[in-house]
Amino acid sequence: MKYKFVFLICLFTLSFSAIAQKADDRVLFSVAGKPVTVAEFMYIYTKNNGNKADFSRASLEENLNLYKNFKLKVQYAREQKLDTVPATKIELAGYRKQLADSYLMDREVSERLVKEAYERSKKDMHLSHILITVAENAPPADTLKAYNSIMQIREKVIKGSNFVQLARENSEDKSVKDNGGDLGYFTALFPSGYYNIENAIYGMKTGDITMPIRSNVGYHIFRLDEVRPARGEIEVAHILLRKVKDIQNKVGDPKIRIDSIYQALTKGDNFEDLAEKYSEDKGSSTKGGYIGFFGINRYEKAFEDAAFALTKDGEYTKPIETAAGWHIIKRISVRPIVDFESSRKRLEPRVKKDARFEEARQALLVKIKKESKTTENSEVLQAFITTLNDTYFANDWTPPGQNTDKVLFSMDNGTKFTIADFETYLKSNTRRRMSMKQTDNIASAIHKMYDDVMNTSLMKYEEAKLEVKYPEFKSLMREYEEGTLLFAASEKMVWKKASDDSTGLKKYFDSTLKGKYKWDKRVEVTVLTQKQANETEMKKLVEYFKTHSTVETENKFNTEKKLIYIENKTYETGKNPIVDKMEWKSGEISEIQKDDKTKALYVIRIDKSLPAGDKTIEESRGYAVADYGDYLEKDWVAGLQKTYEVKIDKKVFDSLIKK
Repeated sequence: MKYKFVFLICLFTLSFSAIAQKADDRVLFSVAGKPVTVAEFMYIYTKNNGNKADFSRASLEENLNLYKNFKLKVQYAREQKLDTVPATKIELAGYRKQLADSYLMDREVSERLVKEAYERSKKDMHLSHILITVAENAPPADTLKAYNSIMQIREKVIKGSNFVQLARENSEDKSVKDNGGDLGYFTALFPSGYYNIENAIYGMKTGDITMPIRSNVGYHIFRLDEVRPARGEIEVAHILLRKVKDIQNKVGDPKIRIDSIYQALTKGDNFEDLAEKYSEDKGSSTKGGYIGFFGINRYEKAFEDAAFALTKDGEYTKPIETAAGWHIIKRISVRPIVDFESSRKRLEPRVKKDARFEEARQALLVKIKKESKTTENSEVLQAFITTLNDTYFANDWTPPGQNTDKVLFSMDNGTKFTIADFETYLKSNTRRRMSMKQTDNIASAIHKMYDDVMNTSLMKYEEAKLEVKYPEFKSLMREYEEGTLLFAASEKMVWKKASDDSTGLKKYFDSTLKGKYKWDKRVEVTVLTQKQANETEMKKLVEYFKTHSTVETENKFNTEKKLIYIENKTYETGKNPIVDKMEWKSGEISEIQKDDKTKALYVIRIDKSLPAGDKTIEESRGYAVADYGDYLEKDWVAGLQKTYEVKIDKKVFDSLIKK
């Protein structure tokens, strides 16, 4: 089964390239009347050959022949009805479900969010804000009061009042006294839970003022002050001399000292050595001042601006001042915003962990609900809730069984979910139902379970349309199905037969393979090992071993516990360096050796020298079975070529040749 897993994974990888191919519905060839289009063949060809896909006649003909044989085998599998075998049908259904779940979310949610994040990450947005705080769980009256307050401030801004002055007078952000509401630059992705703010900011023009936006701390209005190309990330090292209140208790004024360090740098002193000797940042000084990569808003503005102002790797700043002290910053490298495909690996995991992913998933469900024309009967659900009591949370809960034919919701594909269906679902999810007793009352618990059912049904509705909506998904499923059929047919006609048909294997070996597999010169040896690695005792052991049999040696030295191990082995020329250096004479014993891994001591004794010669079928069975399998496959394909008609459109094929 491991082989099958690898086989199908390779096929899946190959088929995924269909997404990148432009559809060409011309028929290139047919097998038993079943057409294969140019598009299908070309993505197979380009994927299999990669950079070596030169579209030459020789290359295309070779790949066409391979794919034609593949289709012949699939045709045989279908005629043998291998696609109707229950195990195969279950496997395909399971694979489709697994693929559809991830495919739908990737196409409808992940891909859109990643592209959006990438486009936004190319810009840094300079923001100012005014905040009126209100708790997330505040009473409606307090929430309304905060909203009205921020709206009044916004109206003043719109009418021309000074934003900074209004921020200092009204904003409840504690940093407003220092920054006048200026938050500095931000870039996507905003922290999880702030997607609504990110959406608003990236929809603005310079100078725009947002409507009030609710966050976990209150209501904000934002002003977009400036937009610049994203800085990306920079890798730096620094030397820091900290500010002190009492300079007299220090070696000297940090500004004077940092200037002297700077002068030393200009004269050629090594930055890393100076950082290790003088920097007061203990976290980085032992690493030559190295602090790694950082982006915007990680450090104080003066530090960030100075670092990003450096234009060359290895360049360093003049001394700059921050709240921490005086720095000299050295640029090591920059990591700019790269192309989308390169950024995808970095952005996709972040997007999937962010709250925006769930928001987008919910939006998708709303969209599907509309497209499916889902009709919900809230009165029926409410009536069902009234029939329940506290026994609902019990392990042995018995459903009321009333009005079981009443429909809770229906879709335009004929789906109808009734009270009876819901009761079955609730009964079968006992653990979840019981666990909700600690957090929910009956009504809220039922609504949550109902939402689970609804969401699952909506996803099933959309997944059922994937082959129609996305041709590439249809290609993926076709390729996996055909790959599964190919595996089943090949196992029946080639692999199992090659392994089990002893008579056929022997006949083929005698007629074709005899003399193909050969032994080089060999020697049979005995390996005597002493685990204790006591060299003095090992010498005594070897002396005894020279004149006694293996049985006698074991009986003498393995008395109370097993101290020695004796193994019989056979080596060909060139397979063991110790044996190769020995004279292949019966009774010859090697010098005492030490195993580097186990530290055990051992010697090798030559027992018998064997000449070069042919391997028997038993001695070469693995190779022989593989060769027999190749023969059976070629014979099978030759038969299929006679059985099924193959038609190739030569003009279409010739149009694919580029050299």
